[in-house]
Amino acid sequence: MKVRRFIILFFSAILVLTACRRAQDSSGNESQQTNYAAGSINYPLLLNGVGLQVDQAGFLAEQDALNADYAHIILSLAVTNQSEYDVVPPTMTLVDAHGNIYPAWQSALPYEDQINRLPLTVPTGESGIGNLIFIIPKSALQDNLRLRWESTIHQSRIDVFLGTIGSRAG
Repeated sequence: MKVRRFIILFFSAILVLTACRRAQDSSGNESQQTNYAAGSINYPLLLNGVGLQVDQAGFLAEQDALNADYAHIILSLAVTNQSEYDVVPPTMTLVDAHGNIYPAWQSALPYEDQINRLPLTVPTGESGIGNLIFIIPKSALQDNLRLRWESTIHQSRIDVFLGTIGSRAG
């Protein structure tokens, strides 16, 4: 009888300690809340000292013959940084309505001489103007695409809804 009572008390204590530990872990995450801003093309957004404006979104009229099922999306945008930390534009992604994420393309492309890429970083007090390139499935072109910049260190997330993306001269 004493062994049974000891086992029940032991497991009860373990259960209570586990519950308290989980409560501590979840309360620590509340201080890391992410601020959010959203807008559309030609609408300047500012969040926690970081400004973002997409001026144009288009895809090349001449696509890569080797990847016929994919489109090259070119975004023209400006990034300003008045925050304490550097902003890294190549970490921006395109997100579709289904939550699929497409990273910015960093490798050299055949039309590299026709674009002006954003800098790899935008330091505090500076701005960057240029292009980001994304290669996405053509099926995602009309899928409510948005540009997303998300930064844990800035505790920020900005979504820019791109609307219908038209072709751009290649």
